[in-house]
Amino acid sequence: MDMRKLLIGGVGILFFSGAATAQPPDDTALQRRTQQALRQHQPAGERRFIYMRYFAPTEQFASSRGNTDADYERAVASYLVNMYVSTRLYAEPAPAALTLNYLGVSDGFERLGSGFDFAHANRFYQQHQEEINALFNQYLQVRSYPWQLPSSQEITQWISLLETAPKRERQLAFTFPATNRLARPFPPQAAQRLTSLLAQAQAQARKQVITYDEPALELSDLDSHIGNHTYRRKRTYRWVKDECSYSSYLIAKQLTHALVTEPAAWENTHVYLLTATPAQGEFLTPAQGNRFQLADGSNGLHWRYHTAVLVIFQKDKQYFPIVLDSFLAGDKPVSLGSWLTHFNPQTVFRAKPFLRSETIENALKVPSRLDGNAIWADGNKFLPAEVLR
Repeated sequence: MDMRKLLIGGVGILFFSGAATAQPPDDTALQRRTQQALRQHQPAGERRFIYMRYFAPTEQFASSRGNTDADYERAVASYLVNMYVSTRLYAEPAPAALTLNYLGVSDGFERLGSGFDFAHANRFYQQHQEEINALFNQYLQVRSYPWQLPSSQEITQWISLLETAPKRERQLAFTFPATNRLARPFPPQAAQRLTSLLAQAQAQARKQVITYDEPALELSDLDSHIGNHTYRRKRTYRWVKDECSYSSYLIAKQLTHALVTEPAAWENTHVYLLTATPAQGEFLTPAQGNRFQLADGSNGLHWRYHTAVLVIFQKDKQYFPIVLDSFLAGDKPVSLGSWLTHFNPQTVFRAKPFLRSETIENALKVPSRLDGNAIWADGNKFLPAEVLR
């Protein structure tokens, strides 16, 4: 992991190497007082993002390399910094659970990919305590934090949460917050920018399909003579506009491109793929009724999960959590608080900082032609994939 890509959010962007962007020469005392007042009036849930460690947006593909103990040590140290910031602002040193209010604390693990043994997090910390604590102290020195340092008991409790928090795809997940601290409305400027990007991504989703090309072994294949096998393939597709995970991928990709090419307009913005899954059972259940009601008024299919894009938008040193969801919110961004009203409290959420995936992008196709309900792509015919209704 290139530690120079780790950032601390805030008034000045500080790189891990220690180089800081200079304050503008006309940064008067009045401007400083105004910025301080903005931060003081910002809810604690959003104000955390000023101090937390996060990854700068990038259009590079996710790395598939393996991870070392040093990578895990950095991830644990980053988690401890983010827990330190969160608990101090929330004034709850030992949370009973990692609710969605703690969004962002697991970013270091997410960027590693699967591999960290959360079930034995305490053991890993004890075995690597010296290295982790050194990194933790080093990260704290990047900027001045106004709070009392954590006790060893607090750190032990935070590490224990890694073992007890729910997991999805071998990563940490967050429980439904009893009181959502990331729910306030967002400014019109954010809505205008995000609505335009959302429309562009939705237009792409209407033209592309996600293809599935799998072996289709039949019993008769097992009876064939040696050297006389018939290889069968099952090729199916779904329109991207009908798949929440892939349409969200396109939205996040479009947004990340804007962040990278226009950094001044999107300073310190975070992008997550936010996936809701049932705490128990096979299917998600809505807050009311048996089916989720979509933005167009129709009922959704049975969902084992649902993915949307979560944007932490920064303006005037304030942060606003905004959700882009073509299914539940249509063509308009909505606040995180509004989006959560769709879900039953027995829902858990995984928040994955967006990274491009070669596997996904290789599976996305623009059909060369339509053939009834089938499509053709790369010289092969694909039939509609079955869905649970």
